Amino acid sequence: MTYTPLHLFWDGSEAVYLFFVLSGYVLVLPIIRKGRSRAGWVAYYPARLLRLYLPVAAAVGFAFLQFLLIPRRTVANGSLWLNAHDQPLSTRQLLGDVVLIRGTDWLNSALWSLRWEVIFSVLLPLVILTVFIGRRWWWAKLAVLFGLMLVGLQTEHLALFYLPMFGVGALLARGHSGLHRLALRLHTRSWSLLTIASLLLLNSYWNLLALGQSQAYANLLGRPLAVLGASLAIFVVSEWSSVRIRAEKPVPQWLGQRSFSLYLVHEPIVVSVALLLGVTSNPLPVLIVAVPISLVVAEVFYRVVEKPSHALARNAGRLTVRRLR
Repeated sequence: MTYTPLHLFWDGSEAVYLFFVLSGYVLVLPIIRKGRSRAGWVAYYPARLLRLYLPVAAAVGFAFLQFLLIPRRTVANGSLWLNAHDQPLSTRQLLGDVVLIRGTDWLNSALWSLRWEVIFSVLLPLVILTVFIGRRWWWAKLAVLFGLMLVGLQTEHLALFYLPMFGVGALLARGHSGLHRLALRLHTRSWSLLTIASLLLLNSYWNLLALGQSQAYANLLGRPLAVLGASLAIFVVSEWSSVRIRAEKPVPQWLGQRSFSLYLVHEPIVVSVALLLGVTSNPLPVLIVAVPISLVVAEVFYRVVEKPSHALARNAGRLTVRRLR
């Protein structure tokens, strides 16, 4: 199953690529539609940083509590990922996990991707400026972004690999009206082919390995193709009415609204459950217990931490604007 498109059901890397492209898309699209004043840009920073950092601080505290209650240890039948959590913890590491910019540790290693989200959020005005300059040259900008990803892969420079993904999402937002007009001309068969193409592209790395390509070649070609697949997936879900209607039903909407909270709390729960149950080569018992617990905790976290953080962030933005007047 690893070397088939079914791998998408548990492949974290492709999920991160989708998250990065989507983040660039949803941050830029409202600005494209409504614009933003000077006061709005000044208000953006306190609102955005509070929106990210308050839930992160709470998530680090949640992970630290589990670290104290269920000590992380190396187990003979544990995976490399699970046993990597068996590390001493210092105050400096805790602060590093909250600040994010210099990277995170194994207390809640899922937070590593938020480092790039924060950096992109800080650079957003520059991204907007780049997106607006030379509107007709979008294809050249896209080529540059994918070129930077290739350089990042070759040189193992993480910033060059990850940050352009946000730029791809920003370009999608810039071309939203044109893409919408294109979508109106597509028929069901075309949408079906685009959906299949997006899933196959997302799984490019593993598909190339299945075809006998080397790991280096699969990595160099498959990772950028996965970003292209993520972009196509966003286009399909946002513009194909048959998919969009299903995505707007209660369960997908609930999952979407709680996805950030779920992302923040799930890993410490999975590790704790694995250690309490006793690790085996079969992950099914851990999944049966950890998934429902993670969903319940995500709901509580959303209500207690994330939703109030949204309100506080909005109020901070309004207060900043009032002080500028």
